Amino acid sequence: DKLEKTTSNPIVSCCFGETPIPSLHPRVQEDLPLAFGDSLNEVQRRAVRICLDASPLALVHGPPGTGKTTVLVSYILEAIQAHQRLLVCAPSNVAVDNLLERVTSVGGVSNVVRIGHPARVGEGLERYTLDAKLAQNEQQQLVGDIRKEIDSCLKKGRKAKDRTSRRAMQGEVRELRKELRSRERRAVSEVIHQSSVVFATCAAAGGRTLARAMTDGHAESPNRLFDVVVIDEAAQAIEAACWIPLLLGRKAVLAGDHKQLAATVLSEEAAQKGLQETLFGRLMAMMEEATNEEGREMPCVMLSTQYRMNETIMGWSNSQFYGGHLVAAESVKSRTLQQLTQQGIPTSRIEQLGAWVDEDMLGRPLIWIDTAGVDWMHEDNVGEEESRSNSAEVAIVAKYISFLRAAGIGRDRTAVISPYNRQVRLIRDALKDSLGEIDASFVSTVDSYQGQEQEVVVLSLVRSNDAGEVGFLKDYRRLNVAVTRAKRQLVIVGDSETIGVDEILATLYSYAADSGFVIPALSVVEDVSELSEFLSVVPPPRTSHTAGENDEKQHKARDASSRHDVKKAEAQTSKDTKATSTVEIPEKPIARVDLTIEEVDATLDSLAPGETHCFDNLLSAASRRLVHERAEAKGLKHGSSGDGIMRYVWVRAATPEEEHVDELPLRGNEAHLKGVKGKRPAMPEHRHRQVRPRPRATSLPISVPTETVRRWSRRMACLASTASIGFASLTY
Repeated sequence: DKLEKTTSNPIVSCCFGETPIPSLHPRVQEDLPLAFGDSLNEVQRRAVRICLDASPLALVHGPPGTGKTTVLVSYILEAIQAHQRLLVCAPSNVAVDNLLERVTSVGGVSNVVRIGHPARVGEGLERYTLDAKLAQNEQQQLVGDIRKEIDSCLKKGRKAKDRTSRRAMQGEVRELRKELRSRERRAVSEVIHQSSVVFATCAAAGGRTLARAMTDGHAESPNRLFDVVVIDEAAQAIEAACWIPLLLGRKAVLAGDHKQLAATVLSEEAAQKGLQETLFGRLMAMMEEATNEEGREMPCVMLSTQYRMNETIMGWSNSQFYGGHLVAAESVKSRTLQQLTQQGIPTSRIEQLGAWVDEDMLGRPLIWIDTAGVDWMHEDNVGEEESRSNSAEVAIVAKYISFLRAAGIGRDRTAVISPYNRQVRLIRDALKDSLGEIDASFVSTVDSYQGQEQEVVVLSLVRSNDAGEVGFLKDYRRLNVAVTRAKRQLVIVGDSETIGVDEILATLYSYAADSGFVIPALSVVEDVSELSEFLSVVPPPRTSHTAGENDEKQHKARDASSRHDVKKAEAQTSKDTKATSTVEIPEKPIARVDLTIEEVDATLDSLAPGETHCFDNLLSAASRRLVHERAEAKGLKHGSSGDGIMRYVWVRAATPEEEHVDELPLRGNEAHLKGVKGKRPAMPEHRHRQVRPRPRATSLPISVPTETVRRWSRRMACLASTASIGFASLTY
């Protein structure tokens, strides 16, 4: 209804097709000087000129890494210099604060105000909030005087003995409160109308604060609209949210990328009825149609030079989404991880990691670890309504992160992303448990990582099945976001055969095979038994398939890959369900045990000095961490022992003598282990494929420094303990 009553607004009439969008003015082609354009490239400078000249609409299409926000900041500074008042918005507080920080730091502008709750404003920007500005306003000083007068009247009213005096005081308080509200509103109006730029989220622009300021009769220019409304990340906002600020301005400048993810619409019905379509995408389509059919040059520009990615990483996205118009800047086109680290990977470490690692790994910008042809690397069986996961890919990701750490690439240069929340949780747990990554916040979903970037990005696609179901990977915008986050190296872990069912997704693997480097997954994780080293839950059941030949082909592909013959590796990696040899696949999942904090505390508190308790080896990862944390808090000695599925946690209560020595003798003979409590670690009720028997530990006495035990137990590394000297010698 409000839009129908606002047809006089040129923004509304253009956006709904009532009047055609004006063509670009010819003088924009001239080399008009820009006060804040020295750091811009030619296309960016042209974008700023279009925004300055066009009316009532201008669009800036900014693909990943092209400097869209940089263009907006330059435009805002130019508009301020031209004495225009701007309302600058974005869908999120983070995006708004990013613009505010850059405008105030680059241009030295201070006459701005940030609308919104102070708690949601970024650190260091508090001085620009409305509350901070009001504290400096003259009206606010009068407000303080009125508050004091109200308090004085209330005290007098309470002391008054007759009803007439009390009523007189109450009447005076009412008048003072009216004056107080009037002064407060006037103070807000003055701050907003005296500011060159008002920053707010799209939703906050429709709040009472700004609405009252726009219509307050005390303002110097009542009912005054902003000269320009700027919306950054407009393609991430639903259209209804964009209209909240747009109705407050005479002109609109929108920036975004409709080829990336839009806002999430939870209602399928609402999405089908058009809520999923963004205003930015709709206007881009209108302008493209006007250009193609009418030959008119529209007030829209696509930024074409990207400053983020190695050109190999950029290639697929460029051809599929941006018509091949993107160009990598000279400063980034050849960047690799190799340039970030001076330390080489020791030969012994390469041999330890496996044959899939070589000295050239850090110099490759695009790597695909292909799980095709291996049945036990299929995605996990979960309910239809649950998020998806793939345990094999979790192990592969963990191994690759281990390689990066060995190469000197820290977590501050690493990101791991996946389309699925469940996969993100599993990867975080695996990195914490197996690699001692205390902070795994660098692992996140693709959706939450939009707008961010990192030196190396590992992408787990998850989907791997015989039916060729790819789920919401079919939203190609999500894949576009995923593959454009990396600066120097992109590692994709996925099943080329499953995604090959989809025509667009198949081109991603083809591009990786042609321009990147393909590694068969069996080179990284050779056997299903390895998964238990990284997961507290072994993959759900799989139907037994004749997969022996599949494994053989993956191993041949691995050998070909080690000789850098990508084409041969790709040819050898094919699924064949008609193979004659069979492999034993786990018939049912391993049931993991969860403990509450009360159960753990009860067990630990029951330990007498000198007693050791061995917890079940089937504890979940969360319960293992809980045991370590509670043991540390209670001053008990604790650690982990065993390998793979036989890995378990032990806790020991030291004797008074042991508490006063630097080293604790850990003896493995049966006579000294009578205090050991707990269940014998049990093997699951199914067999693993090709599990080689491990040599039994000896019963020789060993000595481990106390500080070493404490340090490595916190990282859940394998340590010797009183419970690790061979299961045959334990008394339960």
